[in-house]
Amino acid sequence: MRLFTSKISYDGEDRFDITRKSGGARGQPFAPREDVFLAAVKHKMDLRNRLTRVSEGTHVDLVFRRWQEYAKSYLAWIEHSQVLFAPAWAELLAKRELTIVCYCDVPTRCHRSLLATALVRLGACYEGER
Repeated sequence: MRLFTSKISYDGEDRFDITRKSGGARGQPFAPREDVFLAAVKHKMDLRNRLTRVSEGTHVDLVFRRWQEYAKSYLAWIEHSQVLFAPAWAELLAKRELTIVCYCDVPTRCHRSLLATALVRLGACYEGER
């Protein structure tokens, strides 16, 4: 499979929405679990509120630690999802070309990049962000 990632605005035929908001039942096995997503949103808001009270270096450390926690939780979900939603995973992996999309502005801090990494481990060939 040729695999790409993109923001939600991508509208090619190979578009696959992996968000909780608009991915629907088809995207649910690949979207962050609700508790993981809500925790990430809460941490993001907490960090925004603390920005004026912490030094830049401390902020960067906090953001990095929160990202690591989120990535660990999301990847654990992805492993579980592969068992829980095996037919959806088989269908996804059978595609010749796929662009996974979500709303995040920064692909390196986004579940689409984490999912791309997991799909590469399962045989996909990642060709970058569209």
